[in-house]
Amino acid sequence: MIGGESATTRKLINPAKVQVMNEGALLGETAGLTGQSGIGRDAASAAAPHLESNDAAPRTQVRMPRPKDAGSDTQPQACENAEITVIVVSDFEVGEKDWHNEERMALALAAQDIDQPIHVLFVESEANRAVPPPAKIRAALPNAQFLYFDTDCSAGLKDRAAQLCTTPFIAVLESDCAPEPDWLRRMAQRAKSQPEHACFSGRTHYGNGSAWERVLNLIDRSFDDQGECGETPFLSNNAAFYRGEVLKRFPYPDAPTAFVSAWLRINAMLEAGYRCYSDRDALVRHALEGFPFFWDLRRQTGFACYTMHGNRGWRDIPRLLRLRLNFDLGNVRRVGPKYLKLRDWPLWFALSMLGRVPETLGMIAAMRAKPELRGTSFR
Repeated sequence: MIGGESATTRKLINPAKVQVMNEGALLGETAGLTGQSGIGRDAASAAAPHLESNDAAPRTQVRMPRPKDAGSDTQPQACENAEITVIVVSDFEVGEKDWHNEERMALALAAQDIDQPIHVLFVESEANRAVPPPAKIRAALPNAQFLYFDTDCSAGLKDRAAQLCTTPFIAVLESDCAPEPDWLRRMAQRAKSQPEHACFSGRTHYGNGSAWERVLNLIDRSFDDQGECGETPFLSNNAAFYRGEVLKRFPYPDAPTAFVSAWLRINAMLEAGYRCYSDRDALVRHALEGFPFFWDLRRQTGFACYTMHGNRGWRDIPRLLRLRLNFDLGNVRRVGPKYLKLRDWPLWFALSMLGRVPETLGMIAAMRAKPELRGTSFR
């Protein structure tokens, strides 16, 4: 998957600027990237996707545009009057494709309260074509389309779909992040009323019904929550709204994992002068897959952390773990009381300390110049 560090990667990183993180926040500082290449930069040269469209047509709350033509095997169908394309991609797969998250996403998109047409694309690997999408998706979103590409990399799938979009706005959602009913409307209103901003995102959470959910909200999802709406150097990689021309200008750059690639891409956007806005009242609910998901996410975080900030072998690991802890404590000071109840703090402390173990394992894998993080369900 990965070769040596690419010229593109070296060009995009600027050690003196901007902290930007993918899921789980990487560090509260910036530094040069040392590592390999492997993800992204395939959008422009991508082979044409194979296309399947939906025909069932029960009534839904959201206004779905009527296809303008039958489409082709090289691009999505043109949808009349649609200003927004929603790209849905799965970045986390355990075992055989089951479409469970996509079903949840379809229902969430059908319930959006935006009063304008949207064009929905479910984007998948060609390897999953043999597992057809269930009828629930087709019933909820009758005009949604399914695109298949010859890659199983989530960054590559997002890029290839984005390059085919013709609408002025593009929302990119990972399939395990279902938006609340007002998410699209809030994003579209921000984009139209704030032309100075190019990218928009909201707040991701796991729910608030249990201490486990609340604690992981703080550990995994608070890094891009500034406590109020406003301009931000952060952009959620799992649910964001873009001006189409900006998104297509910045495909995911070469990097060893999607986590690192997302960091590089938003850094490149900010370096080019584009500005991001966070609306913390625009919510998406991330599926919580249990302890294996927590462990996998922490390993990814450690791998990305060392890839971007480490170059001195074992001596770097204690330093990076200390910086990770300081970054988490910064999140606690900023928004911790908004997230946790008093009785939740012991669990936060336990999970915060336990999370250093998989982070360390990820750092060691990166230090040993592993071409990719093996045994992960992230793609």
